[in-house]
Amino acid sequence: MKIVIINGGHEADYIVKHFKNHRNKLIIINDDKHFCEYISANNNLPVLYGDATKRYTLEDAKIQNADLLITLTANDSDNYVISKYAKDIFNVRKVICLVSNPKKVAIFKKLGIDIVISSIHLLAESIKEETALESVIKTLTIRPETVVLIDLIVEENMVIANKLVKDANLPINMNIGCILRNETEVIIPYGQTILLPKDHLYIFAEPSEQENILEQITKKVSHEKK
Repeated sequence: MKIVIINGGHEADYIVKHFKNHRNKLIIINDDKHFCEYISANNNLPVLYGDATKRYTLEDAKIQNADLLITLTANDSDNYVISKYAKDIFNVRKVICLVSNPKKVAIFKKLGIDIVISSIHLLAESIKEETALESVIKTLTIRPETVVLIDLIVEENMVIANKLVKDANLPINMNIGCILRNETEVIIPYGQTILLPKDHLYIFAEPSEQENILEQITKKVSHEKK
């Protein structure tokens, strides 16, 4: 995959480490010279120093037709500009945009950004249900500096599809923070919530458990008769 990672400090460094050993082509852009040097030295990879809100910077980086772009700029407006350039001009297949203001999640999605993530938004939605509060806190406080957020789309042939959460045999070391349905409806899941095909599940987990969790919940239904 051709993956573009823009700005961010230690979070960018973590994402680079996650993707660099999976035969991916990484394009890294950062507007902080210190972090350019840090990420480059820490990962033995080139990092382009520049302002990604400028079209010529993205052209110089050759992001055209990238499979994924992740923008981690601290300024929400800058993230939106970068995301729109990526989608509308450089034909990037999927864009993940970080926002600090949770009110912008729905707005940015309506404006065409594929995935918009606000940690505050996800946490707030998760703790609306008192029954979910304890599990969310347990998940987030295991090792808060290394918690990952998994965005999984439920497919029709997955074993968890069309099942209630309580009957889906989900791994105990994960927590579904929320479900995005039909791109507009946010659902805080509980035992009686049904997992429908095309649902986006936003799952909190430890990085070390990510592969095992995905392997279990993305299994396909077997049609063999006993």
